[in-house]
Amino acid sequence: MSRWDSDFEVYEVAKKICNRCKMGMELPPERCFGLIINAGTLREVKAMFEKFTFEKIIQVIRIDLKMPCDKEGCEKRNYVQRMIYKPPTVFTIALEWENNETEGEIFDTTSVLKTEIDINTIYQYKGDSAVTKYRLASMVCSHGNQYNCVAYEKKRWVRHVGSEEEVIGDWDGVLSKFRNLHIRPEILFFENAMQRDQLDQKYLKTK
Repeated sequence: MSRWDSDFEVYEVAKKICNRCKMGMELPPERCFGLIINAGTLREVKAMFEKFTFEKIIQVIRIDLKMPCDKEGCEKRNYVQRMIYKPPTVFTIALEWENNETEGEIFDTTSVLKTEIDINTIYQYKGDSAVTKYRLASMVCSHGNQYNCVAYEKKRWVRHVGSEEEVIGDWDGVLSKFRNLHIRPEILFFENAMQRDQLDQKYLKTK
């Protein structure tokens, strides 16, 4: 396995206890590289729970994915608890779009996004809570038939289109840019905050 793979991979364990027959079940770890969330579902859940955070909305969406009880049990469909034993270096969230969204729908979707998340809300993790904090580092975005990158560099957001670079500024500026130009963020890359801070400290000491 390459280092690139290991930075992104998540081993997710699905665990459930049937609320009818009380039979417990834990599935083998499943290797994945982040989450895929439907943009329309994100808007719908936000409309129902306006005060929920981005990661809490993701938790609600994933809770709705039920699994049947074991064959030896009653086969009733139950909510599943998802656990991880090691947080990834980079946590990835992919958004699925229909590509016919209105300006308002794009804004309603992107306004749910946050630059800082705690994946301990999405997964159950029994280790140090300090390692579950993540910061948004960059996004792959679609703009018509083209793709561009929006990244956080030198304490401001920058949009890269081919060889050109456009300084956007703060996060509100990013959201306005998405809405006005009908830009859809498709892949979000969140860096582990503690690991990033440690790297920054090492860099400062070498200067």
